[in-house]
Amino acid sequence: MIRRIRGLWALVLLLALAVGLPWTLASTIGNPLHQWSSIKSGDMSDQDVIAIMAAIAYLAWATFVLALLVELAADLIAAVTRRPRRTIRIPLLGVQQHFARNLIAGVLLLAPAVISVAGPATPAFASPAPTVAALTTSPHAHPASPVPAPTAPATGAGTGRQSASNSPTSTYRIPEQGGLRTYWALAEHYLHNGQRWPEIWQLNRGRQ
Repeated sequence: MIRRIRGLWALVLLLALAVGLPWTLASTIGNPLHQWSSIKSGDMSDQDVIAIMAAIAYLAWATFVLALLVELAADLIAAVTRRPRRTIRIPLLGVQQHFARNLIAGVLLLAPAVISVAGPATPAFASPAPTVAALTTSPHAHPASPVPAPTAPATGAGTGRQSASNSPTSTYRIPEQGGLRTYWALAEHYLHNGQRWPEIWQLNRGRQ
C-alpha cells in the first residue's frame, strides 16, 4: 500500500510539473514576451516583474521537460533493445535529470498493481537471469528485510549468495553509507536493466 501511495504521489507530481505548471502560467499570466518592450524601456511595472518571474518559471519547466524526455527515451530504448540502460547526461541539467529519474522510478511503483489487475501475464522484460534479494543488516532489523522502494534509503553491509526455489539468488546487504540503495540500482547492477526492478521487489514482497 505504501508503495502504491508513493507511486500515485510521484504520478500526480509528474503530471503537475509537466502539464499543470505550463497550463497555469498560460491561463493566468499568458505570454511573458508581451511585456518585453516595456521591460526594455526601463519603466518597470508590476506586470513587468510578473512577466519576468513567469519567464523564469517557463525556463525551469522547459529544462525539466527536456530532462524528463531524455530519461523516458533512455528507458524506452533499453526496454525495446533489451540492453542495459545507457545514462545520457545533459550538461547543467544534472539536478533536473536526477529529479525526473526519481519521479519515473516512483511512477513505476504502480507497475505491480497494474500487472496484478491486468492479469498474471509474464512481463515482457522478464528473462532467466538470476534474481536478486536485497537484505539489510541494521542491529535491530529482521535478517530478511528488503531494501526500500526506488526513492527511499536503507542501511546494511556485506554481500552473499543463497539458493531460492530452483534458481540461484543473490543476496545483497546494503552498507551503512553508499552502495546500491534502491531496487532500480540493484536491477541495473545485477540484471543490467533498471526497469526490471519489479522482479526484485516481488522476490522481497511480504518481508518485514
